[in-house]
Amino acid sequence: WDWGHTLQRKWSKSNVRINDRMIFLSIHWPSLITDSVSIPISKDDVALYYAGFCKSFLWTILHYEVETLFKRKEWEAYKRINQRFAEAIVDIYEPGDLILIQDYYFMLLPLLLRQKLPSAQISFFLHAPFPTSELFRVLVVREELLKGLLGADLIGFQVCVILFLSKVLQS
Repeated sequence: WDWGHTLQRKWSKSNVRINDRMIFLSIHWPSLITDSVSIPISKDDVALYYAGFCKSFLWTILHYEVETLFKRKEWEAYKRINQRFAEAIVDIYEPGDLILIQDYYFMLLPLLLRQKLPSAQISFFLHAPFPTSELFRVLVVREELLKGLLGADLIGFQVCVILFLSKVLQS
């Protein structure tokens, strides 16, 4: 990753993906992709957010590897990065836009956006299995994650939705 990039708010046909009916804008942290909005993230935050909370904690829980330990510092970075993405999206959002959020890296983002953009169309897709209620129940941050997801109008799952619905009904 090239950490020297700064957030570019240039909005033109050159940085959107267009098909016959929709315009797509990719928002991500700096990488080799140049036709999108980049959000600068420090190396420390990437280590805590991506390698720490997302990969070492969430990914392992979502794939039933329960020996992982919750680390408050990583959780704080996860919340901070979700907030930064929310701010960037709010800055460029226009009424009628459809916001599609992808994967466990952004489970708080739907609610953060809903709080700032109450009438926005927000969808979320989880590309990992949702844990059983027994496993989900032991997560220290389960309530925040669940509330974050429920900020979306539509939630899609790669696998069975029954496990997620059981958590919603138990709350």
